[in-house]
Amino acid sequence: MKLLIADDDPTIRAYLKHVAALWGYDIIEVCNGEAAWAELTGEDPPRLAILDWVMPAPNGVEICRRIQERDDGPFIYLILLTSKTEKKNIVHALDNGAHDYLTKPFYVNELRSRVAVGRRLVEAQDKLRESNQVKNKFLRIAAHDLRNPLSVIINISQMLRAGLIQESPEKSDELLMKIDQSAQHMLALVNDLLDVSVIESGHLKLLSLQASLEMLLEERIQLANHLAAEKEITIHAETEKIPPFCFDRSRITQVIDNLISNAVKYSPKGSIIQIFLKQKDRSAWVFVKDQGPGISYEDQKRLFGEFQRLDSQPTGGESSTGLGLAIAKKIVEAHNGKIGVQSQIGSGSIFSFALPIT
Repeated sequence: MKLLIADDDPTIRAYLKHVAALWGYDIIEVCNGEAAWAELTGEDPPRLAILDWVMPAPNGVEICRRIQERDDGPFIYLILLTSKTEKKNIVHALDNGAHDYLTKPFYVNELRSRVAVGRRLVEAQDKLRESNQVKNKFLRIAAHDLRNPLSVIINISQMLRAGLIQESPEKSDELLMKIDQSAQHMLALVNDLLDVSVIESGHLKLLSLQASLEMLLEERIQLANHLAAEKEITIHAETEKIPPFCFDRSRITQVIDNLISNAVKYSPKGSIIQIFLKQKDRSAWVFVKDQGPGISYEDQKRLFGEFQRLDSQPTGGESSTGLGLAIAKKIVEAHNGKIGVQSQIGSGSIFSFALPIT
């Protein structure tokens, strides 16, 4: 982390530069307030600063005041050094934006500790800012994804109430199907958002009990067959006999369903999906292989992120919340397992996950 040292005394600057370098900081050294202000307001400013109160304008307190009044820019931890010892001076410095205050001559280990406190606060601020950005992204995308199905439901209901659609059994079924599909998409998004919230808050709790992964996989394949049949897709499964072991059956169901449903979504009509269950190195491996368009290397790098929109599109116009693979990754990793993908454009994809057999 970069540390700015601003002092017009070359002896103090040299000493601070020497000790701060030993503490592991990247040092920026300036001799006046103008240069310090330029560094603190640059494109990549230091996040820690040791400022002399009395130096060529602007002085240390004036710099603190200006930083405090800025609405933009990252959080910068400011420590003032001065020979002023009266309480009113300390209060004046803190009121004007200084985060800490040390009088000269100072004890170097005390300064090291105070700089370390500043570094921890900077890192905490960065995490809070990142979390806030993720939250805002969630809200924007969730609002966008919920608006479309809500609009469908509202438009159809208004048309029905206004008598703009001649009622017939076929037309009623079509409209009810659209309403149902829109509501199901909204429910899936809400459920995924709740899952992400639980996972990101660190409150994901696994109910790990002895269960058969082979039986669970066969069960989920059977349920997925009707979705595949709508696109004339055939699912072939090859499973090894693996003794029951401990895992959270409900959560792993989410993972399996996501991988199979994605394979169906992105596979062309009349294609084949192959699913394998194998035991290797004290782990149970599940592979889901499709004949879809494949995934580019760039998309693979962000595939398991939240709310990702990739170049590949579902072959039947199916909807997606953009959260399923991110949730699957968190669930598998909570089991101390791993999840991944192998794919090339034009050659389909193989998604796989492994659970340790314990």
